[in-house]
Formats: sequence, C-alpha cells, structure tokens
Amino acid sequence: LDHNITQRKLNQHRRSLTMPSKKASAAGAALAHGDAVLAGDPHVGNLQKVDHIVILMMENRSFDQMLGYLSLEGGRTDVNGLTGGESNSYRVKGAGPVIKAPSSRAASTHLGDDQDPCHTGTCVDQQIAQAMGGFVQNYSDSHPADPDPGLVMRYFNAKDVPVYDFLASEFSIGDAWFSSVLGSTWPNRLYLTSGMAAGSRDNKTWLQYRNKSWARHLDSAGVSWKGYGDGFMGHSSIKFSDDNYRSSPNYEPFAASLTGYGFIRDCETGNLPAVSLIDPAFFKNDDHPPADIAAGQKFVARTYNALSKSPAWDRTLLIVLYDEHGGFFDHVVPGPAVDDDPNFRNYGVRVPAFFIGPYVPKGRCFHTTWDHASIVKSILLRFCADNGEIPKMGARVAAAAHIGEVLSGTAARPAKPLPDSAVRTIAKRHTEMAVAEFLSDRKLSKPSPEELSYIRASR
Repeated sequence: LDHNITQRKLNQHRRSLTMPSKKASAAGAALAHGDAVLAGDPHVGNLQKVDHIVILMMENRSFDQMLGYLSLEGGRTDVNGLTGGESNSYRVKGAGPVIKAPSSRAASTHLGDDQDPCHTGTCVDQQIAQAMGGFVQNYSDSHPADPDPGLVMRYFNAKDVPVYDFLASEFSIGDAWFSSVLGSTWPNRLYLTSGMAAGSRDNKTWLQYRNKSWARHLDSAGVSWKGYGDGFMGHSSIKFSDDNYRSSPNYEPFAASLTGYGFIRDCETGNLPAVSLIDPAFFKNDDHPPADIAAGQKFVARTYNALSKSPAWDRTLLIVLYDEHGGFFDHVVPGPAVDDDPNFRNYGVRVPAFFIGPYVPKGRCFHTTWDHASIVKSILLRFCADNGEIPKMGARVAAAAHIGEVLSGTAARPAKPLPDSAVRTIAKRHTEMAVAEFLSDRKLSKPSPEELSYIRASR
C-alpha cells in the first residue's frame, strides 16, 4: 500500500475517535450497505458515542433458559419471556403414551457429563417443529438413556444468575436477538466474525474456516482490534474463522498479570482497542453444558468489573451474548432472514443479549430483531464508513439492524459496582465447586467430539 494513503487513513481514524463524523451524525445521512442505501437513520449517529466496542460471546443457552424468569418472576412486563404455561410433549423412544414436560425452575446450575443437548442442524429442525414443540422429544431421541428429557425445559432465575440480574436491571437487554443459524456453534460464530456461514449448519471436524472477517476491514482502515482468550486455547473465534489470522500479534490472553498485557491490563490502562472480541475458556466458563453456569457468571463479572473501573468506560459499549441456544427451549419461533445462501434464510433460536455501557439506558428491554450479523454491521458503520459506504460483507450484513439504538443516553453515566449480594453468591458457589472437586471420586469424563475438535485445531 502507498505510505501516504495509509497515513491518511490512520489520520482519518484518529479524528473519528475524537469527534462524531458528519456523515454518521447528520440527520438524513445515507450509508450504503451492500447494494442498498439506508437513509435518514435516526440511530446511526449514536455509534459515534463510543470508541470501544467489546464483544463477549458465551455458549449454548437460550433466552428463555437464562432470562425468561424476568417476566415470570421478576415483574418485567416489558420482556417477552416465560409465562408459566410453556410445555413440550414427547413419547419415550417415539412410542407409548404422550408425556407432558412443563417449563420449570432448574434444581441445579450444572448438568451431568452426558447431558449436553443436541444442537446440530437436524436436531434444531426437530426442536423448533410444531411451534417450538420438539425440544423434549429431540432430547429424548438423542439421549435415550437419560430418564429426564424435560431438563431442556428448565430455566434459571435471579438466584442462579445474579450477575445477569444486575446487568438486566442496571443496563439493557434485547429479547429479539436471534442466533444466526439453526445449527451449531461455529456456523453461528462465523456470522459474528464474517456475516456468513460456510455451507453447513454443523461444525467442521477440523475447525479451520476460510471466511473473510471484519478484522480485514479494520486492518485496511488502520483501526485497532484484539482477540482476547481465556484458558489454554486462547482466542479462537477469529483464528478459526479467517485463514489470514491463524496467528496474529493481536491475540492476547484475557488476564495475564505476570506479563503485563491482556484484556484486564488494557482495561486498567485505558488502552483498549477499537474492537475487542473476547472468548471464554471453552468448556470451562463458557456456559456450554455440562459446565456450571456459576463459572460463566464469574467470567462475565470479571469482564464487567474490569471495564467499569477502566479510564475507557465513558467511551465503551460491552455486548454480552450467546452463539446459539444449545438445544434448550425457547418459545419464540425464529423467522426468515435475508442471506446470499438460500439454505441460511432463517434466523436461529433466540439467545440472551446484554448491552452495557455509559450511554445505555437503565432497565430497558429492546425488541428490535437482531442477529450476530448486527455486530458486523455496527463495527463497519462505526469504524469503516468511507464516503457514505461500508465494505460489503454479504446480504445478511447489508440487511442487519445495527445496534446504535441502544446508545440512546445523552450523557455518559458512571458504572455501578456489582452488588455485594451477587459477589457473595458467586464466591460461595465457587467455593462449593472447589470443595466438590476435591472430595469427588468421580472419574474424569472423556472429552466430547466437539471439545476434541477445539483441542486439535488449537495445536
């Protein structure tokens, strides 16, 4: 690239971080997305309120399982959650009498080693059949030795997810954020990084994809980004998605106190990049069954705690969401989606989504239809807009709603610390988990095929 052109782009980006762009903030501004043009968008200028977008994607939980309690027990009439009348029916091995499995509170925050619900494309088709009536039947069919197929109907409440309960009341959630694919983890993560899948609704055995991620466009525009990862596998979402970034100096650990770098350190110094994508420790604190969701609550708490104390807080938006529903019940039927590939013209099952930051309204539930491509759209609009256009990343991204709507605050508000009750609940549960681990005589289970694919790809 010509040095002068590159320097001009860098200078333009630096200016964009200190003042709203006229194109983005002016009423009636037109921003091309693909071949269409979005004119007069009242919310796109809100994206200029933040210089740092932080994304944390967790694993395999549905909206109703994690946040459905807000309407059922929490008095949130604004949330499209559980009502108490939800159920599925099933037959054991497809025969015998019909058994009704109602939605009910989960007795435990973890599952057994063999209780990971199926979430392949074929399984999800069965789950959403009959107006979201096939979840229990699918679990019974795919786990014939488990006497409790109704576990996929269970939900958590405020006592189980104290961090989420705080975030939902102090900031905002979305009750119409859908996963992007009626299928597994990696096709959905591909929509987060590249706005499209790779021909299959199921994970590859060897997790090496060749999609073109938004990281390429940020690099081209001279915009900073990092992929942070917790656990021994480090960052995977971009590394596995885009063969341009199988290795990158932009990958750092979530926390590395001895080395002086990583997400926690960048929060402490206020040196966050424009875009941060955080991976949890897969199969440890990512909420992927059978993991105890208490570990996920602690990880989200650490993320929020670091950002809330950061000098960068006043210009930051944190988005916490899930890749897909993991085979757990949700009552909202996913609708059609725009996509270049006719095999992917349907949203996946609804998942939790949190919007956290100084410009996010308190205690709000947004009802806009979003999916993971909305993250891509928002990143491009904020950091890659050029002469009224953003890079083309496919029809799903072009049609996606961006998330500027959630940045409706007129002034930055300070971050509140996590309440003592939530911190004590997390600490107590982790002490219990540690004691149980030392006292248990249970043999270690074999890694699942999904876990093995992560391990092989990370070597």
